[in-house]
Amino acid sequence: MASASDAVVTHADLLTCLGHGEAAWQALLAGGSGLSRATDFWDDELGHAAGHVGRLTDVEGEESRLAPILDMAFDHIVPADAESWDMLVAACSLGDLTGLHAGRPAAVLDAVLARRAPLLRASALLVSSACSSGTDALIIAHAAIRSGQARKVGVLAFDSLPRGKVLQHVALGTQTGDRCRPFDRDRSGTSFGEGAACMVLAASDSVAQDTDVTRVAGVGMSCDAADIVAPDMSGEHAARAMSQAVAGIGAHGLGYINAHGSGTRLSDQAEAGALRLALGDEALDSILVSGSKGAFGHCLGATGLIELVVANWALRDGICPPTPGLMRQDADLRLRVSRERRPLPPGRRAAMSVTCGFGGVNSAVVLHRPEPGETYAHRLL
Repeated sequence: MASASDAVVTHADLLTCLGHGEAAWQALLAGGSGLSRATDFWDDELGHAAGHVGRLTDVEGEESRLAPILDMAFDHIVPADAESWDMLVAACSLGDLTGLHAGRPAAVLDAVLARRAPLLRASALLVSSACSSGTDALIIAHAAIRSGQARKVGVLAFDSLPRGKVLQHVALGTQTGDRCRPFDRDRSGTSFGEGAACMVLAASDSVAQDTDVTRVAGVGMSCDAADIVAPDMSGEHAARAMSQAVAGIGAHGLGYINAHGSGTRLSDQAEAGALRLALGDEALDSILVSGSKGAFGHCLGATGLIELVVANWALRDGICPPTPGLMRQDADLRLRVSRERRPLPPGRRAAMSVTCGFGGVNSAVVLHRPEPGETYAHRLL
């Protein structure tokens, strides 16, 4: 039974190389991808080695991309009433690697807030936990609502993709020379990208009875610290985060999983194994799975929140989006991965989004929609 302090999603939007808002969602449902050849940005050896990337074409330059990305977020995906939030939980990994605020995304956030939403500056905090940053920020916002610390919390995840980051990932072997192909038998790495996402959480008893909302039904976090880059191939620790998140709904309540799906050979294998450990064969075999990184790229500290927005929209419309880049599924992974859009299984009104990051950080969030005609105010009775 829901409690008065449940956190519900009242706003969700994303900004990526595929666009923003409903247009981006429809493009994803059509199997579209915003990835571009790296040679469009770096016409040298790096560009040829990096395959495809997910850069925002409206942002120019290399040194200071983070502030323009944040400004675009305030222009397109942050609601106009942001200064009414009780607090802001922001998320970013390293941000820009050169320029005035190199490696200091909190300084960039502060500067942009001073211009765009000065009343939020005092309540803002920034999470930086590698690729899980955006998901972890949502989990912190959820905790603030559940504990009564806040009634309305904005979550804003953002990150940039300068040349230096691509160079690092080419050297590590995580950036593919092809394009991201989640769960494909010929996958060879991810395509890194940049962008932003915004979600707003509110206490359920503060939302009007006829408001169409999604509930944050469960969260989970773990860290295996097995390696700086490589995942823990046992899947044990990632499975623990997933099990925590799904505990309130149960594995059989899930209709959709937005997987981390980075497209690296080891990461996809470890994630598939962790899902089996957490959910069990019978439940997992009936759940639709897709990955979004073939459409947007791996957007670093923003990727977790971007994919939570996708999960929220999937529940809203009852549709599992396709997995752009997937051509021939790796049968050894034993997942029900969708190459095309498909309706969610009847009666399955929950979705899980999974994020796994460098350093062994693992995060999972389960979202749940009420039955048609039912509101969360009704569920409180």
